[in-house]
Amino acid sequence: MINYIVNNIRRFKTDSEGSISILGVSVMFLMITLIAISIDLSRLVQSSEKLKAINDMATIAAVENPNMTLAEREKVFEKVMEWGVSQSNAISGYEIDLNVDDTDFFTTVSATTRSKSKLFFPSVTGEDQYVQAFSEVIVGKEFVEVALVLDISSSMAGTRITEMKQAATAFIDILLEDPEVKNRVAVSIVPYGGNVRLPNEMRDMLIEPVSNEHWLNGEWNGCFRMSTDDLNQALSPDNLFTYVPSFYSWNKNNPWCPSEDNELIGLSNDSDLLLSTIDNFSQLSDGTGTDIGVAWGLATLDPQWRGEFPGVNSEFPRDFAEGTRKIMVVMTDGGITAQHFPRDDQFFGSLPYFTRNKGNSFNESLNGYRKFCDRAKDTGIDVYTVGFSLKNQTQINRLQECGTTLSHNFEADLGELESVFANLATSITSLRLSQ
Repeated sequence: MINYIVNNIRRFKTDSEGSISILGVSVMFLMITLIAISIDLSRLVQSSEKLKAINDMATIAAVENPNMTLAEREKVFEKVMEWGVSQSNAISGYEIDLNVDDTDFFTTVSATTRSKSKLFFPSVTGEDQYVQAFSEVIVGKEFVEVALVLDISSSMAGTRITEMKQAATAFIDILLEDPEVKNRVAVSIVPYGGNVRLPNEMRDMLIEPVSNEHWLNGEWNGCFRMSTDDLNQALSPDNLFTYVPSFYSWNKNNPWCPSEDNELIGLSNDSDLLLSTIDNFSQLSDGTGTDIGVAWGLATLDPQWRGEFPGVNSEFPRDFAEGTRKIMVVMTDGGITAQHFPRDDQFFGSLPYFTRNKGNSFNESLNGYRKFCDRAKDTGIDVYTVGFSLKNQTQINRLQECGTTLSHNFEADLGELESVFANLATSITSLRLSQ
């Protein structure tokens, strides 16, 4: 096209009857040249973006099978690249440089690809123009430990608890569906309302003597009372705690200490156990003790608690070290409440007792929550938060303080929770495209 324009300009220039001046011809030529350059610059950007997309796709394909040789990876890469380039009108041909780095914990595949850009006006520059793309995919072979910290407070009644159970079930199904991945993944479940109910085998952490008359059925209800000192330091198996009596604050049918069906489960990759635990969530719990939930979620991932949670494989929790990735997911539909505890003069009458007395103030509970979140992140745990139908911006902000980064925080309206949990589980087990 440029040659056609130039030839016509020359004809007008030499035509004695032409009325176009040499200056006018020069300006016109310059304008046309600038337009052509602008169009092809845009084309170069388009070519670069297209090549990057195809290169990413081909690199991911080259690592999907962990047992492939380098030659097999190159063959898969070229097959995808050839198909992608054939579908594009922006690039043609390609040269690739594929590299694989295998370690005990990761497989890293990087690919640099060079391709010719299909310009509209190649005669302007007088030479071919090339674009280049770099992609790197990291496949984790490390062990993964996940603490699911789930709100079962009174506000989760009705469709909310149903949706939460469906979401948590989808999360477990996705994490443990692949046999190769299942052997490297373990999940703990920490349901919390006003408090967290622990297995009966952990009763020896109670400060004795304790009068059984303050518990329904005369048996320990599974909850410990955390003092402000407990909230200011990491939980340790050497800690001793005072008891929590059976009481409620708003809903008599929902005890402050969660019921037996809502007991903490330590790290496990037994999908039947985990799914049945979630399915058994029934009776809700008064209060929203997110500070207590995060505290025990952290404990299930902390190697100093190895051997302390009953029924847990003796190697869990693993050390904080290369080759082990630890994740905590905190889901709630409300703001933190103060830790209630009956006054001495309220220990009377039939159980459960009633009180709204604040054993720990709201600020003490909030500060404890923040400290446990910080401890988790300081030890290298990836903390994700999920606000479920949260509308109060202050509560949203406080929840998201716990997330490792802003991108670790999610919000889900009614009907969206299962999708959020499924995407989160997929991201934990999937390939990671780093560049």
